[in-house]
Amino acid sequence: MALEWIVRAAPLTVPAAFADRALSKATVDHCVEATKRLWGGEGPLPGKHRVDLDVFGRGLRTEGIHLGLPTMVNVALDAGGLVAARSTQRRTDGTLYLPTLAQEELQRLLRAVADLLDELDAHGRSVVDLVVRGTKEMQVQRTAGERASIEAEGLHIGGELSIPAEEEDLTAAAARWTREFARAAGLPAWEP
Repeated sequence: MALEWIVRAAPLTVPAAFADRALSKATVDHCVEATKRLWGGEGPLPGKHRVDLDVFGRGLRTEGIHLGLPTMVNVALDAGGLVAARSTQRRTDGTLYLPTLAQEELQRLLRAVADLLDELDAHGRSVVDLVVRGTKEMQVQRTAGERASIEAEGLHIGGELSIPAEEEDLTAAAARWTREFARAAGLPAWEP
């Protein structure tokens, strides 16, 4: 079974030149680099890896595979105004540790979609959402004494983000989503 994290974003107002810029070579190059960054590194990637590109009439999708890592990553873009980043990994019987979820998974995905919208000059308010699949009976832990299980097969969490996004905006969105994730498992996690 796989655990899949998908962050999607769409500007509330799509700029007139969005479609043309979305299908430009510069944007394709940006998507390939964003795919590499989703593995968590900024420098050259060690080991054997590849980023495949699928181009469609109105969009594109990258698929990043790294033989040394258990995670497959994707970036997708539709010229109509939707961007997405995805991370998929084989689910083990281990426990998901909530204190590291925001920084290690959610912020990276949020940064990918926010940077892509910024690259396309889609500035202003955007709707963002998180879709998590493969969560049924997954153990979630917040502290040593706080552990629970998610009964749902998947989760859907929404929100808004201003583009260009500051680092504190991404941190706040990821922290809020982590609290919603905890509540979905039955752990009390209140908004500040």
